[in-house]
Amino acid sequence: MSPETMSPRAGSRQLPTRRLHAGWVLAVFMTSVATVVCFVVAAAWVLGGRTAPSTPSVQTLLPPEDQPESTEDGQPSPTGTVPTTAAEQPETVSVNGEVAVALPGARGGAEIFEVPVESLSYLKPIGWAVPYLSRPGYEPVQAETGTIGGVRTIQVHLTDGEHIVSVSETRPEEDDVELAPLEEKIADTLDVSSAAVEDVPLSTGDEARVYVDEETETWTAGIQTHNVQYVITSDTPAERAGEITSWVMITDRSRVQVDPSTEPAGPTDRLERGFDELVSWFTD
Repeated sequence: MSPETMSPRAGSRQLPTRRLHAGWVLAVFMTSVATVVCFVVAAAWVLGGRTAPSTPSVQTLLPPEDQPESTEDGQPSPTGTVPTTAAEQPETVSVNGEVAVALPGARGGAEIFEVPVESLSYLKPIGWAVPYLSRPGYEPVQAETGTIGGVRTIQVHLTDGEHIVSVSETRPEEDDVELAPLEEKIADTLDVSSAAVEDVPLSTGDEARVYVDEETETWTAGIQTHNVQYVITSDTPAERAGEITSWVMITDRSRVQVDPSTEPAGPTDRLERGFDELVSWFTD
């Protein structure tokens, strides 16, 4: 049989074979692409976790000379010679020599460290409210921290050059640690028996107990939520105690909205860091 007289069916039998071959090539290609994409995403995920920014601790913000000495197991030494104790350190800060306020809870052998004012913003991502405190005309001039029994207090002093507002924030460093009664902390700060006491309603719906010391012309307010205690001391007129304490509580409740960096990083952030790391391998 000549080629001219070959049946059309013989040629048509080759078409399915060619289509099958093209299908396999496409399948292998798509599988290879999918494998590469999965590998790149997995690598980005791993690298993103490795390059995640570390969350600072209060201890890392202390100047090198104020870091507590460590024992052989790497734990801070309870008897280090660098820090001062509550009994040794001047616990007060004054404006024009007229008012002095103590670090609440700084009793017994509690070690007190100065926190550089310029480092306060680093406390924002780890849940502290005092670095958000901002009041027209007032600037932070001093900050210190102390810890005892798994409970840490950070106190910030703000002044307008004439008056001072000192705010201490106390939080447990571990979930299973309970805060001591707020009344005990205030009793360590001032002579409660000689102070006039008044419960003052706040604009946040809370209520603060205010102690007015007529001898020193200062007032101290204490307020507590389920996991934080605030003690505010000032030489401003006692009539402003409610306003200033409300300002502290508003700051506490709005700190997450004030700084988005307090929001936990999600999977997208981790992948983005990983892709940036991969790109840097080829561009550096």
